[in-house]
Amino acid sequence: PSLRPQLLLGAPPLPRRVGPLFGLDVATYDGDTPQEERRARREGSRVLLTNPDMLHTAVLPAHKEWAGLLSNLRYVVVDEAHMYSGAFGAHVASVLRRLRRLAAMYGGGGFRFACCSATLGNPRELFCRLTGAGAGGASGEPLLVVDWDGSPRGRRQLVLW
Repeated sequence: PSLRPQLLLGAPPLPRRVGPLFGLDVATYDGDTPQEERRARREGSRVLLTNPDMLHTAVLPAHKEWAGLLSNLRYVVVDEAHMYSGAFGAHVASVLRRLRRLAAMYGGGGFRFACCSATLGNPRELFCRLTGAGAGGASGEPLLVVDWDGSPRGRRQLVLW
């Protein structure tokens, strides 16, 4: 699952456009997903875009129905990680820890988290608090912080007067 606070990437046209480029079945699973389509998306999607609310209210409580996904889970991408702070961040952290426990119960506990944010001054600290991974986390798994910007940009000049 990809956890997006606003599901900007979860707009219906995107999965249909991006999935075929990589040979993947990509689907959204959110509050707007029609009931009659939910089972097919749960059972037939290789990439599932959802949000913390749906993970908490629909996926984790019905974990037996999601056993196939939980047992094969490889990556959980948390986009816009800087949004998960304060009380809301604590709740999301609890949901992510519950996801980890349930995936382990179904044999899929070896997945990795990837947290993304372009506006975070302390990515390592937030990542550890949010997922329980890395330095200081219960899992003890290694943590890699990518904090360089490789995007192209013009030459800069600094002028002082």
